[in-house]
Amino acid sequence: MIKLFSKISQFLSWFFFEPLFTSLFKIHYTCRENIIGHKGPLLVISNHIAFYDSFLFRIMPGLFSHLLPFRFMGVMKFKNPILNILVYIGIVPIIYVVFGVFVVVKGRGIEEGIKEAKKIISNNGVVVMFPEGFTTDGVRVETFKKGAAALALSTSVSVLPVALRKDKRDIYINIGEILTLDSSHTLESATDLFQKKVSKLFEETFENTRLEKLIVPPPEEKELREDLVTTEEKSL
Repeated sequence: MIKLFSKISQFLSWFFFEPLFTSLFKIHYTCRENIIGHKGPLLVISNHIAFYDSFLFRIMPGLFSHLLPFRFMGVMKFKNPILNILVYIGIVPIIYVVFGVFVVVKGRGIEEGIKEAKKIISNNGVVVMFPEGFTTDGVRVETFKKGAAALALSTSVSVLPVALRKDKRDIYINIGEILTLDSSHTLESATDLFQKKVSKLFEETFENTRLEKLIVPPPEEKELREDLVTTEEKSL
């Protein structure tokens, strides 16, 4: 029932979040094809740069996607006092219900923390986790906690790494290739692998930014090209 409700609500939410984010930000995708066309079971891991990261995941695969609904792992206690106020007045719980977020309580151990996620994976669902465990300043990828690796090792689920970066009104989304863990991985080595994959994707967003600046002509060159086209059209 939760899966069906979340699928419908997330499908409909695209019509709100797509125009909202494209009007507020300029979104730059790299390898967007890596998230399009997939279906569950799947574990998506990403760094965590802002409270709206979950909404970004809704618009990444486009309107129609076999990945819906994304099931996000969330908490009810935050470092940000404003978010704690939103929890207290009921805003966050409502958003969690609408988006099918399942809540974990910190301090109860890894196995307890991933119990619901394992059920979702076993039912061919898609789980999204932010292994840093909190929203960061977005300057770097912080140390990953072990929950995502524990889930991947215990379920043998495929993993899709994603990196997010924000620079003023620009949001960079770099989507990696699907990876799977073999039996040689330990909890520590798998956690380290996940962090390195996301960190590499994060660093690549800087390179992608430099390439975009090289490709896009400066304003004066753009104006010159437009003047030449106008002149050619008049001569015809």
